[in-house]
Amino acid sequence: MATTAIIAEMIVIGFFTLIWICLGISALYPCLKTTIYAQLVVLKDFSAFVTGGVIIVCYQFGWLVDAFSYWLYEVSLEKWFKKKLFNQYNYDLVRATILVHGSQQVNSDIAVDRSVVRLSRAGVLNFCLIGVACLFIDSPVHLASGFSFFLTILSAYLWYERNKQYYKRMIAAYCIIIKKSGLPTEKVENICT
Repeated sequence: MATTAIIAEMIVIGFFTLIWICLGISALYPCLKTTIYAQLVVLKDFSAFVTGGVIIVCYQFGWLVDAFSYWLYEVSLEKWFKKKLFNQYNYDLVRATILVHGSQQVNSDIAVDRSVVRLSRAGVLNFCLIGVACLFIDSPVHLASGFSFFLTILSAYLWYERNKQYYKRMIAAYCIIIKKSGLPTEKVENICT
């Protein structure tokens, strides 16, 4: 189930990536619009193969954009979140403790939080680039640009809120596990208050 969810996430992220790439190409090379349309008409008889190819391309783009957006957030905002919420405590140790000693429900909830964080983080990048690409197309698509920038802001807000919730859930689960299991409690008071 988790693997299927990640594959679906990557396809969704990649689909939005494909949108801004296509919009960007049509903005840079407007003469290609008619050529591409003519090729699509020819390929309509092979729609199953084309659909499969598009899904494969979207999947690959999804991984690339996810990795790039993770890197962007890791070097900027993610470190701030970890430092603010975990202080001097080891995030990797907290996460490993929860994965090993946490209940299936807690791990499932944390996985859902990470999924939403991943989608919203990539959404910020994708919606922003869709908005930029729409600005350079000569048509009523400029309205779509404003809507896309609005979705960028919404995605950033969603990322912030779900990330905050994720780290708070991690801290709460860790504190409960430590207190119930009798594991060493040094520095736990700093994090569990």
